[in-house]
This record gives sequence, C-alpha cells and structure tokens, in this order.
Amino acid sequence: MKNLLGAIVFLFICSNLFSQAPDIEWQKCYGGIGYERSYSIDTTFDGGYILGAFADFNNGDVSGVHVGADCWIVKTDSISNLEWGKCLGGTEMDGYYFVDVHQTTDSGFIVATQTSSNNGDVSGNHGSYDFWVVKLNSSGEIQWQKCLGGSGFDIAFERGDYRKANTLLSALSKGNSYGYLFRRSKYQHYDGSLDTAIACMKRAAEKTNNNNYLKQAALSNAADLCLHKGLLEEAADLYLQSLSVDAADFHSMSGLGWIALVHDKNHSLAATIFRFVQQHQHSPDALLNLEQVAEAGSDSLLQKKYAAEFARQAGDSIYGRMYNKYLIDLYTSVLHQPAKAVALAKEETLSRPTPQVFAWYAWSLFCNNEQDKAYSIFKGWVSGRPLEGLELYYMGKMMQGLNKGYNAQEFFKAAYKNRYDLSPAKQKELDKI
Repeated sequence: MKNLLGAIVFLFICSNLFSQAPDIEWQKCYGGIGYERSYSIDTTFDGGYILGAFADFNNGDVSGVHVGADCWIVKTDSISNLEWGKCLGGTEMDGYYFVDVHQTTDSGFIVATQTSSNNGDVSGNHGSYDFWVVKLNSSGEIQWQKCLGGSGFDIAFERGDYRKANTLLSALSKGNSYGYLFRRSKYQHYDGSLDTAIACMKRAAEKTNNNNYLKQAALSNAADLCLHKGLLEEAADLYLQSLSVDAADFHSMSGLGWIALVHDKNHSLAATIFRFVQQHQHSPDALLNLEQVAEAGSDSLLQKKYAAEFARQAGDSIYGRMYNKYLIDLYTSVLHQPAKAVALAKEETLSRPTPQVFAWYAWSLFCNNEQDKAYSIFKGWVSGRPLEGLELYYMGKMMQGLNKGYNAQEFFKAAYKNRYDLSPAKQKELDKI
C-alpha cells in the first residue's frame, strides 16, 4: 500500500496554525505555577477583554481555585492589565474541556462550560459531566448558575448499562439532531456496527449549524472510527478536514502522526508531529505517542523514559481516571509494575463496569500472577461481550498464557481486524500469528 502521509502533511499543519501571523501590538501571560489553558476571548463594552480559561492551582494571578480544577474568568483593560479574575467550580473537574464567555447587555457576563462537581459554586448536577451555565455581574460575582444535563444515555452508556442506553437513545431519535447522531455513533461503535457508526458521525458533522466546535468534534471522531476500521485514507482526509476547521486541533494532528507511524512506518515524520504537539499542548498524550515511536524503533531506554514520564504526568489528580487505560497498558508492559495496573483496573470496575474495563482487570491480574482470579473475571464479565482492539489483544495473550490455544487464536484474529488501534510492536506480533 502507498504511503498516506508525507512531509506535506506536517507543512499543512504548521502553515494552518501559524500562517499570516499579524504584527504583535502587545502580549501578556496570565497564570501561576500550575496549569492554565485559555479557551475563549471576547471584547467588552469598555474596550477591554474577557477571557474564558481553566486553572488548577492558586498562585500568581490565580486565586480561589477549589480542590481539583476550575473554570477561570479573567477581565482585562484594553492594554492587557488584569482587572479581576474569578474561579468558578467545585471540588471536581470544572472547565477542563471548554469555557466560553461573552458580555451581556447589562454589562455582566454569561459563561458556558462543563462541570462534574455538585458543591462549591455548583448545584443541581445530574450526574457525571453536565453542561454548566453561569451568569456573572460586571464585577465577576455570580448572579445565578444552572446545570443542564441528565442521568440518561451518556451516563448509562459510560457505566456500561447498554440496554438502558439503547432505550434512552431511541427516545432521542426524532429529528436526527447532532446530539442524537453523535450518541448513536457511539452506541453503534460499541455494538460492532462500525459502518453505521461512521455514517452517523459524518451526518452529525453536517448538522452543526455552523458551529465549528461541534463540526470539528464530529470530524475528528469520524476519523478515529475510520482508523479503527482500517480505512486509513479516509481517516487521514477527515483529520485534515478537522484541521481546516480548527488549525489547533492537536488530536487530529496526533491522528495523522499515528497513521505515519503504524501504516507508513515513517518514524521520523511521526516523531516530528508528536514533538510538535508536545510543544504546544500541555497534556501528556504526546509522551505516550513518543513512547510508541521509541518502541517501534527498538530504543528500549528511550521508550522507558517516555513511559515513566507519561505515567508521572498522567497520574496527576487533575486528570482523574482519564488515562487509566494507558497507564494499565504501560504498567503491564514496559514499566513492569502489574500491581499498580491491578489497583487502577479494580478502581475502574467500581465506577464503570463495562466489558472493556473488566478485560483490563483480568489482564492486570494475569500479569500479576493471579491467573485463577483473572480467568474467573474473564468468564463472569468479559467472555462473549464486545471488545475493542487492545482488549482483544489482551484476552488473546491471556488465553495463550493459560494454554487455551483455540480461544487465543480467535481473540488474535479479531484483534487483527483492529490492528491500527494497536502499537507497532503489538501489530508486529499479530502479523506473525
């Protein structure tokens, strides 16, 4: 098969992100020694600016962060002097994914963000992540707040209650809205109907009413699904479409880097893209990608270095459990700490009892020399249920280690269909099998 990517892709990324840079009149950094991220900025009636951001530590310009992380609203004058800042949230993760703020006709401000808290400034959370709207006066004091959401499809799906999720999804079907199509795509992916999942996500991208945030999310998710199915040319095209909507879409940049790594075997281009992402994004994702580049290049020392640094950063409480899947993979492989994997996987089963999570748990137990318990977990929670590429690979390795050759082969065959989800070393192993 031909190479799908080349240096032109990286030039495309850079030119879109940094082309036609205007002359700088002034610039200003706001924050402290923690992690701050800006999501939106708008002009105000007095000629100043209002910024919607995220902050996780009380230091420097930041004060009032609750335990965890908060949405941070910053008001400046016309030449960047900070007039006031306000942290909004509770003791969980608030404002991490987006913060949008605009001035209202009464000179106050309306803030739209996400919350998983139900204390502090937040009340009325329906469970898990809610959409959160906050009205501030002109000085940044809260006038009212409202959580919007429900304990419906999203929570049922995340908790692995797929029967309930499907029932609730059916109730949303009228009108084929963006929200319905996006959720239907998620469900069809779980159910193994990838063609339908891809089609639904593409249709969702067409129903965004010119909302670039929603369009970019649908395009990049559609690209991920195509990658999962092995449609790499289509995946690359969708990632590029997503980047044309948002040139700073680091997820799509990383997707292109992954295609360069696992399909084109262009380790140099992949590493260049991942290092570029690492320089411009503070999350640990790029470190994991660079660990996999090092693995592909058989550089075990560099691989372990990146793995250890990823584990250090991803284990920060700011990220909650969002990186546990990848930490479990590293602890059961290059980092050789299976007991840590067992602890993480067991914790996951308590909050998200899905077949995928129990597959992590079974694999972690197996790697920790608890074979009988691992097989018991497999029989009770994993066997006969839908799994994705990494979990299929794990179960194949576990069956192989338990001398259940036929079962191992069946899992390996299924994993091979999703091989582009797997690291180059795992793909190479499946190629031999």
